[in-house]
Amino acid sequence: MSRRLLTLAIPFALGVVIIGHYNHELWSLFSSLRTPGARGRLGDALRNLNIPAKPLLISYASNTTPTHLYDRLDYRHPTGQIPDTTAIVLNWSRFQNVALIAGLLCGPWLDHTIAEVFVWNNSPHPISFEDFLGSGCSRKKLKIYNSPSNILFQARFLACSQANTPYCFIQDDDYLIRPEVIDSLHHRFVEFANHRPIHLLPAHEHLSSVLREVHSPDYAMHTSFAWLGHGAFLHQSRATEFLALMGWLNCTEEELSMADNYFTILSNQVPEIWVDQGIELGGGQPFTIGTEGDIRNRKHIEKAAQHLDFLISESTRQISEIPYFSTEDDYSNIPISRTPCVGASCVLETNIQLLPDGMSHVSHSAANILAIEEENAHLLGEDGQRHYIGHPAAHAVDGKPDTNFTSPSSAQKGEWIMIDALQSLGSKWMAVEMVWLVDHWMEVILRGCNFESSADRENWTATPHVLSCQDAVVETGKGFIECSMQIPVDGNGHQYFRAILNHDIARPWRISEVWLRGRGL
Repeated sequence: MSRRLLTLAIPFALGVVIIGHYNHELWSLFSSLRTPGARGRLGDALRNLNIPAKPLLISYASNTTPTHLYDRLDYRHPTGQIPDTTAIVLNWSRFQNVALIAGLLCGPWLDHTIAEVFVWNNSPHPISFEDFLGSGCSRKKLKIYNSPSNILFQARFLACSQANTPYCFIQDDDYLIRPEVIDSLHHRFVEFANHRPIHLLPAHEHLSSVLREVHSPDYAMHTSFAWLGHGAFLHQSRATEFLALMGWLNCTEEELSMADNYFTILSNQVPEIWVDQGIELGGGQPFTIGTEGDIRNRKHIEKAAQHLDFLISESTRQISEIPYFSTEDDYSNIPISRTPCVGASCVLETNIQLLPDGMSHVSHSAANILAIEEENAHLLGEDGQRHYIGHPAAHAVDGKPDTNFTSPSSAQKGEWIMIDALQSLGSKWMAVEMVWLVDHWMEVILRGCNFESSADRENWTATPHVLSCQDAVVETGKGFIECSMQIPVDGNGHQYFRAILNHDIARPWRISEVWLRGRGL
């Protein structure tokens, strides 16, 4: 499916160049999978994509730090955890991709999360279990449905509504999501009781969703739009309720086939979106490309917004049994950016302001959603768009020292960066260190921070220790230092670790990597 930005054409074009180069390497690898009997090489294909991830460095410091005493903190599933999620993938014209994705989803690294992989085949060419023999999927874990017709994106919601698990993970067939990212997404989704869907988005799509956010003056309407194909977790019941709402609205077959364009908008909830850097696979015959796809997407986003206006109107507000649609005001004026870690399961969060003041999000009608995006994109400007896309928070936890998260403006008092370890750290750890790979001038900001830990995100304990910084060795550049702060855990079950700035500093945040390492007893 075409997922192009509607207004951010220049930065997106840069992304196409990068992705296109990567696709060339991927498809040279996939060519070996097209030959008869070669599907067993899917494991080799995943390993070439660093799946599962190779161990990340514990330290970049140039001195003789005894790193053998430390481990990178990584989420570990509780013993006996029962998988509770159905992964859903649609097949149309990219079966090589679907086989690769199935191999990842059926891998042992997700045995505690993925109970079933449901491949819904919209193609007129039937597929069977034998086509997946090299994927590592068992007959018990892999479910295949050959659809009598191509019902496009309605299929993923029908598949989810039929799932035997409480949760669904949805992704497109031209995208690969790393297993540790799926684990982080699953853990956070299940941890919070409201079970609101969480969407993974690359930086340019994340920006588009943020710019489109719209709410009415009385907050009766509060929504935005986000794709599902880059990876999304949702409750099985939400898929059922969404399809019921589409029926309640008497949606046409065309609208049902474009269900993705309606899912987030009609919920009347601002979707939770995380920046992620999945692997673009490409290939095959896209559903729509270029201008045709943009026009179709605009049409159905606008139609979804019109449906939402109808639901909120006075004539329907008194109807209490409308499925899926919510009238609860859960809008937050404090935006929090979230991104999953690469190479280890954890989540980075920050309240650093990534967009300038003056963004317009208020409208009496949801139908203005695309006009609001265009207005905000103009206010942000091309340079601002490039910065947002080129230096997202995801670059601070991607395991690549040559990328970085950089704030768009100077560091402000009260700004914080937090890592969720996804588990309470018990008595097995003598100490935990929050470690930063940064430029020399970032030391000023870090020394202006208080370092804290918490078990519940509300009650924070400050560390009595002092920040330690030393030169770092990075192959891709010079001028790096590694700073670390020891944070005692003392068996207190702390899970969240953050640095919070205690005064303004006339320099932006710039972080190449941040991670947690622990020293066991």
